[in-house]
Amino acid sequence: VPRHAALAERPEWYRERPESERIASVLASTGGNVSRAARRLELARSTLRHKIKKYDLEGLIPSD
Repeated sequence: VPRHAALAERPEWYRERPESERIASVLASTGGNVSRAARRLELARSTLRHKIKKYDLEGLIPSD
């Protein structure tokens, strides 16, 4: 399923939420697991890492 088609299938409230809120919500639901969050958001892991830094969401990722 192309990304744009998958997004169209999601509820309107999901599409309207700011990207930073969607990322924070998915990171919280995965316990900060970036790989699982990236799959759920249909993003490359490296792209998600960039966005986490951009939106200052590093605190949602457990440190090693």
